Parts: sequence; structure tokens; C-alpha cells
Amino acid sequence: MSNAIYIINDLPEDADFANPGYKDMAWVPHCLGSIQKYAARIGAELISVNMDSFPAYRDSINNYDFSHYQKSVFLKILILHDFIKRGLDKFALLDLDMVINKSAPDIFEAHKGEDFVMQYGFNEAVVAKNEIFLKQYLKVIKPNEEVYRINEANGRKIPRYNLNLGCYVMSNKIVSRMTKALPDQNCFVDFLDHHNLLDNPLIEVLGEKKDFIDQDLYAYAYATTDVLKYHKPLKWEWNANYQACFQKGDQNKDFYLCHLCGEDGKQFLLDNLDNPEVMNKIDV
Repeated sequence: MSNAIYIINDLPEDADFANPGYKDMAWVPHCLGSIQKYAARIGAELISVNMDSFPAYRDSINNYDFSHYQKSVFLKILILHDFIKRGLDKFALLDLDMVINKSAPDIFEAHKGEDFVMQYGFNEAVVAKNEIFLKQYLKVIKPNEEVYRINEANGRKIPRYNLNLGCYVMSNKIVSRMTKALPDQNCFVDFLDHHNLLDNPLIEVLGEKKDFIDQDLYAYAYATTDVLKYHKPLKWEWNANYQACFQKGDQNKDFYLCHLCGEDGKQFLLDNLDNPEVMNKIDV
């Protein structure tokens, strides 16, 4: 078996980024090129998916009022089923808005022998939203269950079910468990319908409106399987935010994968394509 890096890229292959219609996506070829070079360097298969990769899902989900973003990130569930069908050993899923450090080691060798590696997501509103979906819609944890645990080493509250999906690594053993709990492309809409989610409910939490996305479905799998006992938190360097990597001067942190994290980060990349202090670090 072999390893793969998955990305979600729903732009047409012949997209002309010089065209004003694509100006907001001008960062894509640089990030994509960086990920492509990294995959080639570590000998991993690079698998790019979009809605057309899962035609049964595409044709059914388009009948409902989900945002383009939701439809795209739901693919993170279908990727798990694709991985199992391919018979791969491990995979890493990377958000497309990432650039790779030229000295980044092999993510699979760095996590050799580990089954499930991902960061915790500490955003309070997201954790609260996730709790509502788990309790009131998905109904997989009890109404009085605490969704945080305490890290005994430092007393910090750790979310039980909210993990950050900017970058993660999973083995075949873990994914085979999760796919037993999660819908494939043929029954995805039926799953949403069963849990009263087809109307795309918006939940207001701490003054923010939140919708149902891939993180909530992953949380469903965590709550209904035993995979969390295999979880080993990903080190910061594998999903570093660009501000800490490039905007703190002498205090810039070392990183392996740099997450651009929103429109400001993407513009930062475009503004610094001729800046050697930035480009000497990343492979684009």
C-alpha cells in the first residue's frame, strides 16, 4: 500500500488566473504548485477531488440550499470512502490554501506508526455550535455531556469532538472505522434528511451564525466510534498560520506547512512573490 495527499480543488483545469473573474483565486496556482512539489518530493500520490469526483453526491446535493463552501467541505467525508476503495495505507488531507516549507520533512515518516493525527480546534463559538449539532440534531451525545475535558498537565480545557481539519493524517485502520459511521455519496442526502439537516439550519452562537459543515460530521464519527483513543495531537508546525511564520520579525516561528488562513493570508502570499525573505522558505 502507499500514501496519498488529498486536496479539494473545484476550479476548472484551464482556469485563466489573469482573467478578472478569477482575481480572487490568483493564489491557487502558487499553493497548488507548492503542494504538488511536496507530494513529488516525498513520493506521495496527490489526489485532487471536486464535486465531479462524486457524481451521485453532486447530483443530489445540488437540489438543496447549501452554500458552495458547504458542498465543497462535505467532500472531506467522501474522501474517506475514496481512500478505502483505493486501498491506500495513509493519507493527509491538506487545505488548498497552504504553502510548504522547502525543508519540510515527509509528513508520513514524521508520523510513522501513528493512526490519527490532528490538531484541536479551540474556537469557542465553533465548539458551542458543534455541541448543539451533536446533541440536538445528530443526537449522538447526551444532553448533559461535557464537550470539554481537562488536560491534567496544564489545566487547559480541551475540546472532545472539535478538531481542526486544516491538515491531518489518518491510517487505513482509522478510516475503515469512520466510514462505517459516515455516509458515502449515494446516501449522503438521506443521512442529512434523517437528521433534519436538509433545510440547512443556521445556529446563532455567541453572536455568530454557524451552519452545519464537515467538522460536525467528523464529530459525529468521533462520538460513534472508538477512533479518538488513537488520536495524537498534531504539532503546530504542520498547520502553522502565516502571521506567526512571517509577520513577527525576529520572532517568526519555524514551520513545515503554512496555512494562509483567509483572504488576508492569501493576499500576503501574492504581495510577497518577489520577496526573498518569504520565498526562500516556501516551495512554490
